[in-house]
Amino acid sequence: MCLQAYPNPFSEKLNIEFTLPEDSRVKLEIFGITGERITDLFEGDVKAGALHQAEYEPSAVSHGIHHLPPANAAGSLLREGGDGEVRFEV
Repeated sequence: MCLQAYPNPFSEKLNIEFTLPEDSRVKLEIFGITGERITDLFEGDVKAGALHQAEYEPSAVSHGIHHLPPANAAGSLLREGGDGEVRFEV
């Protein structure tokens, strides 16, 4: 899995791009540093090799470090190489 988030840090909008090595159902959620779920960002079927994009525009999120652990529909983290998680600062 290839996952990128930019700009980092951000103040208005975070762009997220990802590709997967195989077709899968994916759920992207934003979490605060203490583990509380902030929002659901994307859930759906994705095709292998295709570039998928999402945007995160926080409305009432406190400043700090947040993270995006990508998971499949079964709740398993999608990993390739490292932990597959993107941390970003608001």
